[in-house]
Amino acid sequence: MKKNPMKKLLLMFCIWFKSSASYAACTAGLVATSSGGISFGNYSANSASDKTMNGTVTANCTLGGTLPSFTIALSTGGSNTFLSRTMNLLVVNTLDYNIYTTNGYTTVWGDGTNSTVTQSYGGGSGSVNFTAYGKIPTGQYVLPGAYGDSITITVTY
Repeated sequence: MKKNPMKKLLLMFCIWFKSSASYAACTAGLVATSSGGISFGNYSANSASDKTMNGTVTANCTLGGTLPSFTIALSTGGSNTFLSRTMNLLVVNTLDYNIYTTNGYTTVWGDGTNSTVTQSYGGGSGSVNFTAYGKIPTGQYVLPGAYGDSITITVTY
């Protein structure tokens, strides 16, 4: 049976943090979740401005205790690029959007490659929230319908 290197790494972290009671519980129970994602609602290509909405990514310690230092990365979703993520309707119809780290909509929240950045936390409390700022550029004339995408949240500590 092949050993899982990530499981071994996690075990090493648990052992290393075991001497510090404030971190011991959380390394095994660190969870990042998004409450509902980003729901843009109705989109109009004729709008004078881009469609923007926010979502929240929460990292918390499910076993109590405090959080260690960590970073949170977001995947490209179905588009396989950070240049412009795309939401899909029936696979062939796409609507460009992206997720940013601030409401200035200039820095893409990604995995740290291709001019994107991750979000970081220095450790401390038992829970922390990060705002995900979503934007759909105006002027995209697409078929009406429910467009969607799935983003994977990766926590590294």
